[in-house]
Amino acid sequence: MLVTLSISNYVIIDNSEIRFAPGLNMITGETGAGKSILLGAIGLILGRRADTQVLFDSAAKAVVEAVFLDSEARVAPILSSLDLEEGPEVVLRREISPNGRSRAFVNDTPVTLDTMSEVGAALMDIHQQFETLEIQQAREQYQVLDAYSGIQPQRLIYERDFDRYLRLVSQLGSLQERQISAIREKDYLTFQLSEFDTIQLDPGGIAAMEDEYQLQSGAEEIKSILAATIESLSGERGLTDQLRSHIRTMSKHAQGNNSLTGFVQKLQSLMDEYLDLCKEMSVFEEKLEPDPGRRHQLEEKLNILNRMMLKHGARDAHELILKHQSILNSLEQWANLDSEIAIVEKEIAALRQSLTKQSKEISAARHKWAPKLAELVSNGLHDLSMKHAVLKIEVSDSAELHSYGKDHVEFLFAPNLGSEPKPVKKVASGGELSRLNLCLKSAVSDQMQLPTLVFDEIDAGVSGEVALRMGQKLKTLSKNHQVIMITHSPQIAAQAGHHLQVTKSDTSGRSIARIYALLPEERITEIAKMLSGDPPTKAAMMNAKTLINT
Repeated sequence: MLVTLSISNYVIIDNSEIRFAPGLNMITGETGAGKSILLGAIGLILGRRADTQVLFDSAAKAVVEAVFLDSEARVAPILSSLDLEEGPEVVLRREISPNGRSRAFVNDTPVTLDTMSEVGAALMDIHQQFETLEIQQAREQYQVLDAYSGIQPQRLIYERDFDRYLRLVSQLGSLQERQISAIREKDYLTFQLSEFDTIQLDPGGIAAMEDEYQLQSGAEEIKSILAATIESLSGERGLTDQLRSHIRTMSKHAQGNNSLTGFVQKLQSLMDEYLDLCKEMSVFEEKLEPDPGRRHQLEEKLNILNRMMLKHGARDAHELILKHQSILNSLEQWANLDSEIAIVEKEIAALRQSLTKQSKEISAARHKWAPKLAELVSNGLHDLSMKHAVLKIEVSDSAELHSYGKDHVEFLFAPNLGSEPKPVKKVASGGELSRLNLCLKSAVSDQMQLPTLVFDEIDAGVSGEVALRMGQKLKTLSKNHQVIMITHSPQIAAQAGHHLQVTKSDTSGRSIARIYALLPEERITEIAKMLSGDPPTKAAMMNAKTLINT
């Protein structure tokens, strides 16, 4: 429910705070007084675009702020999904700066206009004359019929399941595309994998293979070098033989001399190391046997390894190992695709069966209640001076399941005697759409969680008894929903529970609009003026009292 609307520096409104009440709020005033400007301000807090031309004072910013209460059931899920602060009060604010910058806030949190529009749509529903109205849209027609049929909860469950169904179908499509790619690439990857089987794919094995190849490539020369080195170290008159002679000679003079004793010990240690080294080299030299066949085998494997590194863009053996693992993972994943596809197909089949069952139950309710809603709305239109108007709600089977079930729902409308019912968007004028909307909202008001409803001069072209009946419908609608009505009809204005008047005066060389809540006596005078003019006649004053008390 809209509680207050604060407007400052907007068009011809310098500063105004308007308080609204539950039930039926009427806004009246002379043509050009500023009623449409008030509606424009409401449009701003619902996310509509604006520019600096709306500034009352071009050097200051315009601010429009609306405070809503008792709207948690409708708006809390939206606020939660948008990560906005929740609470019993919702505050929407728009600011238009002189530089043209526009800012939007929900509960003091900056938001985009799209977000403000989404939140605002859950709080207010505006019906304007000559504007495309919601009832022309397919989604609105489904919602109205389902609300009247009492199946909105079922439809919401169906919509949730259908969304999951679409996600599964999309997932299945992706899996099947991957399967096609797998079939196309499997042979190639299997061939690549067979190449890896010809080599040892571990860093240690590759390093050992490279070392062995280097040894085999120079085996004869290496054996010769080793033999010569061993001979120079341990052969007759070799280095160790000479060291042994020097150690014996030096040992004779080392007794009692620490330095010489130390030299002897070090020389002895050095000689022992040389002897150990000779033994190791002898063992290695004996084992190293030139093997041309083995060398050729190693060369082939290393050539394959180098080609594979080049082929796969690997800089070293480690990167090649990673590529090998990647191929193994791909083949393993693709091997599991069949089972994944089977699982998803089973889920889709089960969900489709459930959706089909749900859609049949929804369809049965629509077929049952569509004629009753059409008759109720048609009778309501007859009361509003459209005595030959007929609404027909056509429910037919659609080829496939969709977001609303398996029905095609269309509202067909015939405004005149003898005319054939056609889709609402093709035949209904602005005034006819307004009355049709009013009758539909009235019919389903007890079932739908309607936001604050704003009607802008939907009474155009009606007067007298018809206007009185329209006012009574609005009053009935306002028993469970807040309604704000801009009207020129005294019969409709007389039904108000809360009456606001818009006036315009010229001050300091410019026009300024003011919005006042009327007291009971002021209401009588305002409605009398609407009946006869200003000043009102005595008869008009009496008639106004009668209308208010009707």
